[in-house]
Amino acid sequence: MFTATLLILFASGLAIGSFLNVVIFRYDGEQPLFSFKGLGGRSHCMRCRAQLKWYDLVPLFSYIFLRGKCRACKARISPQYPLVELVTACAFLLPALFFYPHYSFPVMHPHAALMAALWLPVIALMIILAVVDMRLMLIPDETVVGLSLVGLALSSYQDSFLGAYAALFPQFASPFLNHLAGAVFGLASLGLIVLLSRGRAMGMGDVKFAGAMGLIIGFPDIVFALALSFLIGGIWSMGLLGLKWGRGTTMKTMVPFGPFMVAGFFIHIFYMEKLMAWYFALL
Repeated sequence: MFTATLLILFASGLAIGSFLNVVIFRYDGEQPLFSFKGLGGRSHCMRCRAQLKWYDLVPLFSYIFLRGKCRACKARISPQYPLVELVTACAFLLPALFFYPHYSFPVMHPHAALMAALWLPVIALMIILAVVDMRLMLIPDETVVGLSLVGLALSSYQDSFLGAYAALFPQFASPFLNHLAGAVFGLASLGLIVLLSRGRAMGMGDVKFAGAMGLIIGFPDIVFALALSFLIGGIWSMGLLGLKWGRGTTMKTMVPFGPFMVAGFFIHIFYMEKLMAWYFALL
């Protein structure tokens, strides 16, 4: 029964990933992210403008069947399309695999259903945020607002992803205050970097995103999530500099920081407790 749940989640993720591609590719950084003007109209080839048939739009499988080329003009289709679809599908499995493996579809505990309803939008919004940031070097405000709203919904009862290790750090007795403290810490820590670097190290979109992350996972989790983000970003940037790809560029123009924040966020919520256990086992 749980296998059926995973298959449904995977298929749903493919379909949602296809929609996310539409949002990502049609967003130009000026019009609203989910505007009717941007999302309206039939899907078409970006080169020859030929309208795509329904069988050219089957997530993942159409790309494979067409061998990554437009049926009409044979122009190459961006591999971003199947990649976003596949990543979204796999990401939709994570909450079930990590948090609620003993619940089966369609019979689910109400709490599990609520958590799924809240975490799946987080996944979708963060995929949009990461890919748009890579394309345009900006973080849409709509994604930050959406994540913040989910953070408010989670703030009353979401436990720390550090598990029992959260007791090692100062916290408020109220879950809501812990989430609020996480938002303040995210805003203040990255805001200070922007202030001290005069905007050269990162942009205000990263600051707002850090606040939304803190609101979702609270304190002290935001500290670890941001630390992981800087660690991953630092390793990636040093690799680029070592290969001389980043010569003559600043950290801000070389790579966007949003995707590293997304990576740090998900590594924290799914693996940080295990990493803490591994660390203390070494002592």
